[in-house]
Amino acid sequence: MDELFLAQFRTTIESASERLLEISEGETEKPLKDGWCAKQILTLD
Repeated sequence: MDELFLAQFRTTIESASERLLEISEGETEKPLKDGWCAKQILTLD
C-alpha cells in the first residue's frame, strides 16, 4: 500500500473515532460532515 492511502485511511479512522465518541456522549442529533445523520449510522448493521 502506498503512503498516501495509509495517511488518508488513518485520518478517516481518527475522525470516525472522534465522531463515535461524540455519539456515545449523547450528541446523536448532530449531522455528520457528509450529510448523514448519526442516527442512521447507529442503526446500520
